[in-house]
Amino acid sequence: MTTINANGTVYLKYESGNYYIDDNMIAIWPVTIITPDELQIIFQTPIPINNLIQYFICGSQNITFGTNDNTPAEIIINNVSGYIGLIQNGTSFSNGYNNIKVQNIRVISINGSTLSNDAGWIGQSYFGKGATENSIKGCSSNGNINNYNCGGILGAYSGSGSGASMDISNCYSDGDISEDYSGGIIGSYSGSSSAVSLQIQNCYSKGNIIGNFCGGIAGSRCAENVGNCFISNCYSEGNISGNY
Repeated sequence: MTTINANGTVYLKYESGNYYIDDNMIAIWPVTIITPDELQIIFQTPIPINNLIQYFICGSQNITFGTNDNTPAEIIINNVSGYIGLIQNGTSFSNGYNNIKVQNIRVISINGSTLSNDAGWIGQSYFGKGATENSIKGCSSNGNINNYNCGGILGAYSGSGSGASMDISNCYSDGDISEDYSGGIIGSYSGSSSAVSLQIQNCYSKGNIIGNFCGGIAGSRCAENVGNCFISNCYSEGNISGNY
C-alpha cells in the first residue's frame, strides 16, 4: 500500500507493467492520498485496473482527481468481478473528507467487469458521507450497473450523513441498470439524513432499466430520512422493463 503525502500536483502513469508516481515512485495499491494543503492527481496515461484492491483512499481534505480541461482521463477496469469503485471518501463507519473534487474521468469497463453491491464505478459507497463541498464534474462510465444498490457514477449512501453537501454535474452513464434499487448516476439511499444538500445537474443515463425499484438518475430511497436531493436538467434514454 502506497501513501502519497504532498502539495501541488502529482502525476500518475502506467508504463511497462508499473504505476509510476512522478516518474520515480512505484505505486502499490490501494493508494492513500494525503495533503497538508491542496493536491491534484493528474493521470498522464490510461490507467488499467486489474484487481479489486486497485483504488484510491482519501486521507485528508482538499484533493482533486483529474484534469482541469475537458479531456477525460481513462480508467480501464479489465476483467474485475465485484469492483467497489475507484475512489473511497467515507465508509459505513467513518465520515468522508471535505472538498474532494473528481473531474473529467471516464471509467471504461471491459471483459466482463462487474460492480459489487452498493458500489459505483467512480465513487465507492458512502462517498462524501457527512462531508461538505464535494463535487463530481464531467465524469462518466460505460459499465453495466449490475448489482444491488449501485450507481453508474457513485455508489449507495453517497452524500448521506447529517450536514453533507455534494454537487454532481455534467456526468453520464452508458450501462444498463440491471439489478434492483440502482441508479444511472447515484446508488440507493444517496442524499439521506437530515440537513443534506445533494445536487445533480445536467446528467443523464443511456442504459436500459431492467432491475426493479431503479431509476435513470437516482436509485431507490434517495433522500430518505428527511434528506434532500435536487435534480435538474437531467434525463434518461433507456427502455424501462423493470417494476416500480
